[in-house]
Amino acid sequence: MTTRDERRTQMLEAARDVVLRFGHRKTTLDDIAHEAGVSRATLYNYFDSKDELFRQIAEMEIGVMA
Repeated sequence: MTTRDERRTQMLEAARDVVLRFGHRKTTLDDIAHEAGVSRATLYNYFDSKDELFRQIAEMEIGVMA
């Protein structure tokens, strides 16, 4: 069973993959939800908005580079 943090990380990684594939502007929450295997409503349980989700992706990537 996955924890909430693990599930959140999986969604962030799926979101990163979609953004890299389609770009920021063309990426939709539906695209991210599909890639992550969750509903769009589930994304909203973890992230308040698309912008917050993108900020979290950026922070995750900066953490990897540091």
